[in-house]
Amino acid sequence: MLRNSGWIFTSTGVVAVLSFFYLAILARSLGPAGFGLFAMIMATTRLMAAFLRFETWQTIVKFGVPHLLNQDREKFSSVAMRCLRLEIMGGLLASVAIYFIMQAVGAKFEWAPNLISVATIMAIAIMLCPRSSARGILRVHDRFRDGALADSMIPIGRMIGALIVLAIGPKLEYFLIVWALAEILSTIVYWTMVKRNAPLDRAGMSRGKIASLAEETSGFWNFFFNTNLVNFVASMREHLVVIIVGFFVGAAPAGLFRLANQLANSLVRLSDIFARPLFTELSRIYEGGDRPEFIRLFLRSLRMSTVSGIGVIILLVLLGKFILVLMAGEEFAGAYPLLVLLGAATAAGLIGLGLDPLLQAAGRPHISTAIRLVALAVTMTGLALYLTKYGVMAAAASVFGGAIVTIILSLTFGIRLIRGMR
Repeated sequence: MLRNSGWIFTSTGVVAVLSFFYLAILARSLGPAGFGLFAMIMATTRLMAAFLRFETWQTIVKFGVPHLLNQDREKFSSVAMRCLRLEIMGGLLASVAIYFIMQAVGAKFEWAPNLISVATIMAIAIMLCPRSSARGILRVHDRFRDGALADSMIPIGRMIGALIVLAIGPKLEYFLIVWALAEILSTIVYWTMVKRNAPLDRAGMSRGKIASLAEETSGFWNFFFNTNLVNFVASMREHLVVIIVGFFVGAAPAGLFRLANQLANSLVRLSDIFARPLFTELSRIYEGGDRPEFIRLFLRSLRMSTVSGIGVIILLVLLGKFILVLMAGEEFAGAYPLLVLLGAATAAGLIGLGLDPLLQAAGRPHISTAIRLVALAVTMTGLALYLTKYGVMAAAASVFGGAIVTIILSLTFGIRLIRGMR
């Protein structure tokens, strides 16, 4: 697990370093209001992607691992192809939906027609990039290195593109095009790695084989919808808040919020370093029936993540304002209190990073879903009551409140599950 985490750490390190620079180019080129507008367009796109462009990698890991353990590549390929079809279907539905949504949002905020057109094309391009299934296939085969390479193409593409835009003249539409091209590049590399290092069995990819295996597989739809609902709720916490802030407070405050949230989210990627391979390993151990090892691995991850979460909070309090000013300039210094609150929310997520993989590997994704829904309700309630009165700080405080509720409930159910296994 640590070896696989190392590959994800390499990819995350590339993201962390390059994102500091390309976000600096964005923020300094567009200013708080322009950056806020960019953030609202991307938030709308990401939210719709989370709703309809399904995440399938966890489903492939959950239902594909038993077939690979039995050395049945044909059935594994049926699982993978079934998930890929769902992802592509979701992407097509999302493309249709985002077309109408971008037109409506653009008209509401009085965006220029050219900006609406570019934003729509960018969003559709992102919807039609099926990476999640490829990610799942590679992870089941322990090809985390290949996935890390593919994921690194996004920050590398954005960085190269941002430098080109800076050279020819910064313009919001150009940055949107660059972001779309980076997603396409990553998708191409992902499927190239699958074809090269984890090819699917053609016999298992037929419609008849997929339908036959679907009849034998119990719990597929329950797991699929619950993991996607968790992803959608998490996306709402991240992106819907940006849209709401922009709608009720303005583009500039939305820009401050988004930059602070973006920096805090770079810490979320640290949690992914361990959470993604942790889920794969927990799934293997759970399917193998070794409950004591399953418990030991989870408890070790919990200790590690708690120390990491505390360190994150200390780091942000001491260096957060310096990082913001160095990166985006004095115009964004006001985002420091937001960064501390959002960073604290992220640190809470770091502390509980092993809880979602624990519940999912044990076949209880509905618990994670319920916890996220409760936390989202807390966040939305805070926004409804305090946003217009206290502005963007209320948004950050509401997100923090939702994160605290998440960690309390996750620990409660996680400990209960562990006790039931002993």
